[in-house]
Amino acid sequence: AVPRSVGSAVTRNRMKRQLREAWRRVLADVPVGHDYVLVARPGLVEPAQARGQDWLVSELTDALGRMRQ
Repeated sequence: AVPRSVGSAVTRNRMKRQLREAWRRVLADVPVGHDYVLVARPGLVEPAQARGQDWLVSELTDALGRMRQ
């Protein structure tokens, strides 16, 4: 979910595409049998654009690791 507070429609749609692609890259490491909801917060757009897709994948991997603990 990418709320309006993240930015304009163009920015939100770009963020959705980036999150979808990052999720596809970590999907093999996601435990089966659970539902997940990704919610983009307003501060996510700038670092995601500046650091790139690999950073976003790394952040998702870290979040999944924290959830397993």
